[in-house]
Amino acid sequence: MSKIKKLTKHYDDFLFDHPAVRWIVENFFTLFFCTFSAFIFAFGFRLFISPSSTDSDIVRFAGGGISGFSQDVVKVLIEIMGFHYNEYNLQSILYIIFNIPVIILGWFGIGKRFTIYSLINVVLGSLFISIIPNDWESLIVLDSQLTRTLLAGICTGMSAAVAFKADISAGGMDIVSYYMANKKSTNVGKYSISFNAVIVVLYSLITIIAANKNGLDNPFSTGLTSLVYSIIYLFVSALVIDFINVRNKKAQIQIITTNKNMSPILIANFHHSATIIQGTGAYTGEAKIIIYMTVSTNEVKKVLKVAQKVDSHAFINVISLHQVYGRFFVQPVR
Repeated sequence: MSKIKKLTKHYDDFLFDHPAVRWIVENFFTLFFCTFSAFIFAFGFRLFISPSSTDSDIVRFAGGGISGFSQDVVKVLIEIMGFHYNEYNLQSILYIIFNIPVIILGWFGIGKRFTIYSLINVVLGSLFISIIPNDWESLIVLDSQLTRTLLAGICTGMSAAVAFKADISAGGMDIVSYYMANKKSTNVGKYSISFNAVIVVLYSLITIIAANKNGLDNPFSTGLTSLVYSIIYLFVSALVIDFINVRNKKAQIQIITTNKNMSPILIANFHHSATIIQGTGAYTGEAKIIIYMTVSTNEVKKVLKVAQKVDSHAFINVISLHQVYGRFFVQPVR
């Protein structure tokens, strides 16, 4: 056993024997991921999605979800109704207010720990949006609007995915998407796209109205350009989320073995059942057991490790699944 594996084992054993220390360590890392997620979101929003620059070549687009809805309201209040208030402070205030209903959904429909940290993420994200200085925009040199759009999608997608990795969320529609994905046992990204489609279309319509009110040339072109970049941004964000977040992805594991203890050991170590088929080796004629087991993608390595420990000669296939139906167990979020 390597030194790293030995240290990891000692660390795991120590935490197992000291539940209070384990609780502190787990919450410390959760808070770290929560803060990092909030900062990445605010960074992407301020520098890529809605920069303060008045350069006419820079196209602003909707961020999607609750933040995008907040953008819609801010744009109506400031650019159409002439409301005089700091744009980013107003964005932060509305972002918190509009998150209250989905925070309640998370509390009752997902888990209390999940909701508390999601709320912390929302508050931190709002704070970062307000305090990130405009000078930071001058540090980012971008050669095109498309580059800015792609970076915006990467930042927002990474923010949500990092939060999901820690079994929390970045707030807003991520909570709704997480709730629905757990109920239907499928990927999160497609729900985000559905929710956000309405937001970006609304933002584009508001952009057209505001451009026309301010006497800009060809306001329809301005709104259409904003819509196109919003769509690109949302697709990139959804792809990043589904690439990093594997909790709701499933895999089928097929194990061919002669060890009759394989299935009870697997069931003892994982919260999933399995199906056993009796088979015969074509070359040796030896009796075989074929075990079919469906697990979450993040459990695959652990299943392989246990199976190979039980039978080092077992033949194992791993197949990615699009969706599963039936009573598949998903570890509940606290």
